[in-house]
Amino acid sequence: MSKTPAHHNIGNWHWDEKSFTEWSKTYIKELFEFVKDVEEGIKLEITVDEVKGEAFKIVRKNKLRSSFDFKIKMKFSYLVAEKDTIKGTILFEPFCDETDPEDWCYEVKIENVKEHNADNVADCKALVCQKLFIDKFQTYADEFNNKMD
Repeated sequence: MSKTPAHHNIGNWHWDEKSFTEWSKTYIKELFEFVKDVEEGIKLEITVDEVKGEAFKIVRKNKLRSSFDFKIKMKFSYLVAEKDTIKGTILFEPFCDETDPEDWCYEVKIENVKEHNADNVADCKALVCQKLFIDKFQTYADEFNNKMD
């Protein structure tokens, strides 16, 4: 999809659609996989386990419309002074352009929660929260909105 219409679609009048799903899945993984040194001896690692959904742009009657809707499943590992490693999953659904971040379903599950120090679990839950990802979601949305090809 380009900013200038194709020779067969002068004025972008006819329906033209382009999928950005594969680009989005790759870019979401790049954005959301990271290691963060929280403080001395405490480290958080996030990996993207699964991205399902779609992203596309449509031109019709010279109007550009775009949309994305994804379910993102991530895994995390919270390491405390090399003594306690808390692992779990994070699920965002839906991550889409039609709802506000406050309305996204955000779920954190910790594996074998009773095996870990309660204070470490509480600190982990406080860190692995939705606001940790808001800037990354905004970065994705900005890049998607600016992407034409």
